[in-house]
Amino acid sequence: MLQAPPDIWKFTREPTPTEVEPFKRPE
Repeated sequence: MLQAPPDIWKFTREPTPTEVEPFKRPE
């Protein structure tokens, strides 16, 4: 997985509260 989309890179490092919030609160 050398060429991962930006969404994947969000999970390879520590996500910020702003990035995790949408996933914790489904619309």
